Amino acid sequence: MNIDLKQRPNSSTEKETLPSSVPVPAPSSSVAQRKLVVELPTPRQIYTTGSTVTGIVRLGTKDLESIEQIQVSLVCTVRSIFYRYYGGNSHDYRRETINLFHRDQTLWSRASGDTSFPPADLPFSIAIPEVGNDTRGNDSNAPLPPSFEAGRRSGWHGRPIGYVKYHVKACVERKGTFKFKERAFQPFIFLPPSSAPPLLPPIPESISYESLDTLRNLWQVYTSTSKIRHGIFSFMPPAQALTILWLPDVPSFPRLTKIPFFLCLTIRSNPRNKSELAKGSPPKDIPEPKLDKASLHLRRNVRVCARHGVQHHTRTFDKQPTDNFLHGLTLQESDWSLKNASGGAEGFWEKGYLWRGLWTFKEAPNFMNRQLQVKYTLVAELPIKGIGNDAQVVSRDLDISSGIIRGDNAGNFSLHEMMGEDFPPDYFDDKDGDEEDDHDEKA
Repeated sequence: MNIDLKQRPNSSTEKETLPSSVPVPAPSSSVAQRKLVVELPTPRQIYTTGSTVTGIVRLGTKDLESIEQIQVSLVCTVRSIFYRYYGGNSHDYRRETINLFHRDQTLWSRASGDTSFPPADLPFSIAIPEVGNDTRGNDSNAPLPPSFEAGRRSGWHGRPIGYVKYHVKACVERKGTFKFKERAFQPFIFLPPSSAPPLLPPIPESISYESLDTLRNLWQVYTSTSKIRHGIFSFMPPAQALTILWLPDVPSFPRLTKIPFFLCLTIRSNPRNKSELAKGSPPKDIPEPKLDKASLHLRRNVRVCARHGVQHHTRTFDKQPTDNFLHGLTLQESDWSLKNASGGAEGFWEKGYLWRGLWTFKEAPNFMNRQLQVKYTLVAELPIKGIGNDAQVVSRDLDISSGIIRGDNAGNFSLHEMMGEDFPPDYFDDKDGDEEDDHDEKA
């Protein structure tokens, strides 16, 4: 098969320039009425290892005399949830929560001998550590995972799976027998740093099986072969569908980067004597592919471990039309051509279809720790008329990097563009975080 690519993907796949910043909406009236508020810089920033989180704790209260101490904490919380339903009232629920780091900073304390009232606004500055400390797993050099959440926290239509949350907590301790405390939370986004972005190869203008070995130097090739049956009760020899997915052969794919790919579906008739095939015409009885339903989607697998309970959750991102990376691409189609089989005496008819374009990864990068492991693959599905004729090819596990290099001002990216679906929804909410997330659970 030789397909000459004369058309480029349409304008929907052209590179777009990210906006320099996205203004954060003003806090709602309920937020303005709070007595204690943690404010981070706007527009919101994307933090990485070694970054310094700065902000202001606003007391917002006239009762300053009863304050004993004001403290701010930088926290990374990892939670994993194992749930299995056995029917009736029988189920197994396990939850494990741990803080990879919990850095405290005292902003004001009456114990220091200060007899004056604390100021209404207290600035703070805390650095994110290089590594975390998984005390339960005895790992004092645990890599910090990206901000992440899978599953739903509430509702009948879904259950939580796990999350990684980074937030700043402010705590005001007051006088009294019960040492009453006020708390306020403010989440922020964390992405681990990555190496310099790889050099991505261009999409070749012409593709043929003869040049496949050359392409392997720069491209990773994934191949799948399946049979195409003419019907359930048909005794005709099946045809063959060859599906090939090409991705750049690079160590990792950075987020928010246009990654080139091309996908090929080749239909081959059953091999027959070449002299017989030469007298005939291209086959018309081979089931045709449903080209309008062809798809290339991202698939995520999450391995959850909570108190020795292990579970796997798989999700394919296919809710929106744009989740299909073939959406809006121009299909390249070849005519039927007569090919020689490997034996030499036989031949077959062949017809090819090809998509080429760019895809962008917007979810949380893959990571692995004791509680959560997140992997991604690309899945191409090419439906063909008939029962059991659909073709599919799956890539290997993709290594996704954050695309953030130390020293980069990640805050220049749009917050919503950076986040994707796998970041905790708290980052869009103006409500406080869960207080129960701010401590390690007992083993």
